[in-house]
Amino acid sequence: MELQHYEGEELSQEILEEYTDWISGQEQIVGRLLELAVEKRRLLLTGATRDQELQKLNEILQEENDILESLREIEKGWNSRALDKPELADRCASLRADYDELRLLNWENHCLLICAQQYLHFSLDLLCQDESGKTYKESSTKKGEVERVVSRPGKLDWQV
Repeated sequence: MELQHYEGEELSQEILEEYTDWISGQEQIVGRLLELAVEKRRLLLTGATRDQELQKLNEILQEENDILESLREIEKGWNSRALDKPELADRCASLRADYDELRLLNWENHCLLICAQQYLHFSLDLLCQDESGKTYKESSTKKGEVERVVSRPGKLDWQV
């Protein structure tokens, strides 16, 4: 829907209804995105490891992508000057708050994914120790002999 309204014009009832419908559509979309973000968070917190959980996570990601595509199309009709009119200001403020909540949930999910990825890398490093990084030092008990020092690279060593 292409919403056009020029500054200085009063909103007719018909135009007001068009904007109200447009905002309602936005609210439904962001509401669904919030539901998906909460479900994704639940799966991430429980450590989605079973095939059906991973499949559900993939389905959520696919649905999010589809919704975002439709949202891009709908947002082409966004006319912020008209939507700042007093008749629509409260609905727009509520919609902005929903978007802020969605942004926060997506950031938290992003952080959870990073933590899970770091945990997996750490676990894999423990399971697949690289023997090429052996370190030797002079033996404290036997002069002139060396002994191997078992050391694992610290987390900071491989992140820097």
